Amino acid sequence: MTLRPSDLRLGQLGDALSQATERIRAMVQPLTPEQLEWKPDPAAWSAAQVFEHLTLVNDAIIRPIEARLAGRSPSLVERIPLLPLLTGWGVRRAMEALVSSGVALRAPRTLTPTALPDGVRVRDRFFGRQQQIVALVARCAERDIGGQGIGIPGVPLLCYTVRDALRVMLFHEGIHLGQLAALIQHPELPRD
Repeated sequence: MTLRPSDLRLGQLGDALSQATERIRAMVQPLTPEQLEWKPDPAAWSAAQVFEHLTLVNDAIIRPIEARLAGRSPSLVERIPLLPLLTGWGVRRAMEALVSSGVALRAPRTLTPTALPDGVRVRDRFFGRQQQIVALVARCAERDIGGQGIGIPGVPLLCYTVRDALRVMLFHEGIHLGQLAALIQHPELPRD
């Protein structure tokens, strides 16, 4: 039985992120710069744009976690009893419903990739950042802060737990793993 990201404990999330990273790496490592930057149509994202988007989203998600690890005190909203747990539960259920429905959402403008990113640079930056995130998850587990509330990026009056933030990250990467697979298998992808 495969565990869903919402079933994973904090210690398991680091392993799951490492495994997801390796699946993505195996899939895209053979791609040339031209293939990384290829788009099936003008409205679609290239693999490079997917990597840039993932990096932007992951950075937004982990910024409050890094601040908490650096000693930032919880905000008033983050200290409301049960709010992080209830909000996290709702966010996880919404993500699961989104994944099972196959509906694609438009990324907020601040998390939308640039028009022509350098494919190799953004791919390599993504993989380097993933290593840092896995180390961050280990520090969270060591400090036992998985249940602490942190603000949801872009939603100032809501918060979820550190554990739920990392679960959302894993869900999100899973969605885009499918997008990358579809790009790589596209019949019009330039082949060498």
